[in-house]
Amino acid sequence: MKRVVLVLVVSMAGACTASQPGPSCKDAVEKAGSATDLRAHDVTMAIGECEQQGWSLDARKCIAAVHASADVTKCGGTFKLGERGIFGDPNRSKRVMAEMARIRDQMCACKDMACAQHVSEELTKFGQQEARDNPDPPKLTEEETKQLTQTGEDMGRCMQKAMSGATP
Repeated sequence: MKRVVLVLVVSMAGACTASQPGPSCKDAVEKAGSATDLRAHDVTMAIGECEQQGWSLDARKCIAAVHASADVTKCGGTFKLGERGIFGDPNRSKRVMAEMARIRDQMCACKDMACAQHVSEELTKFGQQEARDNPDPPKLTEEETKQLTQTGEDMGRCMQKAMSGATP
C-alpha cells in the first residue's frame, strides 16, 4: 500500500512540474503587448487572468501571434477570454468621443430649458448604457483626454446658456 501511494505521489509531482507546450501566459501576453499599444498595467492584468483561468494552448498561441489591437480583441472573442481589459474594443474611445461631440452639438443648438433637459437626459442614458456595456473606462490617449475634457466644458457652457434662455 505504501508503495502505491509513493508511486502516485511521484507521478503527481512529475505532472505538476511538467511545463506546458507553447508560449506561457507571460510570454504570450508580453509578446502581444510589444506588438500592439497595450498599457503595462493591462499586460500585467492579462497575464494574471491567463494564469488564473488557464487559457488553452491555442488561446495563448493566438495572443502571442497578434500584430494589432484588433487581433487581440479577435482572440478574446474566439476563445471567449472576455470583453474587458486587453480584449476591449480598440475603437471604443473614438466612438465615445464621437457620441459626446454629437451630444455637445445638440446641446449647443438648444435655445431653451426644455431642449437642454432633453439633451441632458440623452447624455445620462448614453452614460448609463456605456457603463453597463463597458464597466471599465475607455482607454484614452493624452490628446483624447484633452479633447473629451474640452467637449464636456463646451457642453456645460451651452447648457448654462440654454437654461438661462440666452442664445448660445
